[in-house]
Amino acid sequence: MRSWALRNVILGTDPSISERAKWNGPSMPVCNCEARPGGKIPYEWSDGKGGGFYQTGEFIVLEPFSRIVHVERMY
Repeated sequence: MRSWALRNVILGTDPSISERAKWNGPSMPVCNCEARPGGKIPYEWSDGKGGGFYQTGEFIVLEPFSRIVHVERMY
């Protein structure tokens, strides 16, 4: 990712973030990202037939333009 694009994502100003749901398979009913220390990362994918998986996580450290520390768990 180019540095200017990363800055927009970190600062939450990139309008294409909400478009990611269209890029990750047939359905992504939950696609949220609270980019702040302590913020949650809940994502869910669904095949529309009762199957799917989900990911959780949280941001630990966000230092704009230099560092992101986060934990992710995929189920």
